[in-house]
Amino acid sequence: MCTSRFLHLWKVSNMAQKRILIINTFPIVSALTGGQKRQEAIVQAYAAAGYKVQYVGIYFKEHHKQAAVTDIELPPELHETMRQSPHTGDIVSGEAIYDNPTVKRKMTAMLLSFRPDIIQIEQVFPYLGMQRLLAEMNMQPKLLFSSHNVEAPHKRKILESTGMREDEIAPVVDKIHKAELELTKASELVIACTDADRRYYEKHGAKRTVTARNGMARIKTTEAAKEAWRQQYAKQGIAKTALFVGAAHPPNWVGFLEMIGTGMGFMPFDSRLVLAGGICDYFEQTINEPYNYFHLTFWQRVLAAGRPSDESLGALLMLADVIVLPITEGGGSNLKTAEAVLSGRPVVGTSHAFRSFEELKDLPNIYIADKPEAFRQAIVHAMQAPLQKRTAAQVDLAESVLWERCLMPAIEEVRTV
Repeated sequence: MCTSRFLHLWKVSNMAQKRILIINTFPIVSALTGGQKRQEAIVQAYAAAGYKVQYVGIYFKEHHKQAAVTDIELPPELHETMRQSPHTGDIVSGEAIYDNPTVKRKMTAMLLSFRPDIIQIEQVFPYLGMQRLLAEMNMQPKLLFSSHNVEAPHKRKILESTGMREDEIAPVVDKIHKAELELTKASELVIACTDADRRYYEKHGAKRTVTARNGMARIKTTEAAKEAWRQQYAKQGIAKTALFVGAAHPPNWVGFLEMIGTGMGFMPFDSRLVLAGGICDYFEQTINEPYNYFHLTFWQRVLAAGRPSDESLGALLMLADVIVLPITEGGGSNLKTAEAVLSGRPVVGTSHAFRSFEELKDLPNIYIADKPEAFRQAIVHAMQAPLQKRTAAQVDLAESVLWERCLMPAIEEVRTV
């Protein structure tokens, strides 16, 4: 057997002996949001690389209806706290790992049964409780910090957008900032979503860093799913669609309101701006006054598709005349940008939406606009312009956003941890 082949088999065997416990503040069963999809892809990538991997989500059942048996549900005594803290519930979940007896008992049992060689903390919040639990149990697994964005400034913008007072925001942001810096220094490796985030962690004491930007799986749909949407569009006289897919997450509606707004008169009469995902909940709750002229005209040009299945969402994507990415704030790299590029459909996005995907902005049918008027004009133009075919090289460039290619740098780095 040649030496290189022997070393390869030795590495695979060595990896198979390593156990990785991944902890976050949500389950990944029926992954719907961008964070869930990234988490699911990371778990699958480690398993494919030969590791024994276990994922645990500390979650609130009212926010996540489905979970795995290994996920840990927050007990009833924390339910009202979670209801009153919709934008800081991740902190509550993270601290519960040590502060809540039920969660602590279940996490302790998981640590004793799984005996991880490596614990990967996702989005810093689990570290708030896990660091104390590990110290109490005198366990010293190697730590990895997998960052979806630099969390402290991101959380500040979210809380500010909700109207929270500064004296309430400051201690929350300070707690997150201190935990991020501590975890950064304690980790064997920090996995960042963007090169800018990676440089931030290097500046703040990370031993090793790697960029593993967000990606997306290949879009899947069926002819039946596409036909169902074609028929619905035909019944409503819809000839053209602009699609916005987003979770019920403040940066999504903030960007929409800033770049598109609620005045939908710019949309042609036979077109609709289709909303898909949790973002529908926000607009259905806030633009619902039956005697408000602007609310009425908004829904004359906007169609809420709810939370479609993967096949139905795939159909929406493949039928869209343009996919819009009105993202103006937020950290990390945007999964919806990867999804839009993979679809091959025309895309109108802000420069911010293409953070970490800058090389994709020059692909055919990609329109970048950073001013509201220009953004709206680009939507109308893209819906009407003929679709340009990608070259083979451009297809390969677009497919660089597939999860297996985006996460490979991190998998290679973890091999040496």
